[in-house]
Amino acid sequence: MSEIPTPADKARAKMTPKPVVSAFRRAFLADTRDAKVLLAWFAEACHAAETVARGTPEETYRAIGRREVWLMMQDVLRITDQDIRDVQEYVSRMGD
Repeated sequence: MSEIPTPADKARAKMTPKPVVSAFRRAFLADTRDAKVLLAWFAEACHAAETVARGTPEETYRAIGRREVWLMMQDVLRITDQDIRDVQEYVSRMGD
């Protein structure tokens, strides 16, 4: 008797590189204010431009994990450090 796939199994099967890359690009590289704000937020939250060394080993490990998420996003989006600085500059000028 075969096992019935769960919704998680079905979703995992659809997470092949091409659809994931396309989804990331639609979400984060759209020429919209929201996309730029979210990309800048992730860069900040995931320590894109800072050291991950922290006060305790647990804090350092958490920062390393966040940094890994950022590196995966950066790889999928094919964005450079300069691209991120440009987005952060754009976000910093909002509301001026």
